[in-house]
Amino acid sequence: IEKEGSGKVLVSIGEETGSLVSVFEKLALYLKTKKERKTKVVQSLLYPSIVLFSAIVVILIVVFFVFPQMEEIFSVFTQEAEGIKKQMIKIKANIFLILGLFLFILLTALIIKYLRGNSEKVRFFTDSVLLKIPVVKKIIIINQTTDFAFAMKLLIESHFTFSQSMKQADKKKKKKKYKWAIL
Repeated sequence: IEKEGSGKVLVSIGEETGSLVSVFEKLALYLKTKKERKTKVVQSLLYPSIVLFSAIVVILIVVFFVFPQMEEIFSVFTQEAEGIKKQMIKIKANIFLILGLFLFILLTALIIKYLRGNSEKVRFFTDSVLLKIPVVKKIIIINQTTDFAFAMKLLIESHFTFSQSMKQADKKKKKKKYKWAIL
């Protein structure tokens, strides 16, 4: 049901308690709400991404087309042209440095995302780093708390005891650092 398998845990609980239909209804509603929330986040990030991409394109156009034209124009003025030419070279170097840094960060993020999927140690380390960033920490806590609360509510409605519900809901929590923080 979910790639992390937490839906499977809830379905197995539904089978144990005989409330499989109810579990599926609640799980479907929950997954729909979660998908809508994710869609809103992606849509809110779309405009800044387009602006960033456009800015990069404009910078590249300036570096590769406008600056060479300006060098030709200023080459007419011999003495001042050298100073302007040096400034344009510095600006180009800084732009390439910034673009290189941006590409490095993007590549590093992709590598970390790949490694997170393959290593529990990397996942634990990145969770601890992400939880130190205030905005990201809030998002993670909201998502994990929502998941945990949904699992607990479903378990308690399925007539599990509180301690049984805690053990089962523990399977629902994915973030290792988050698990450690709330238990």
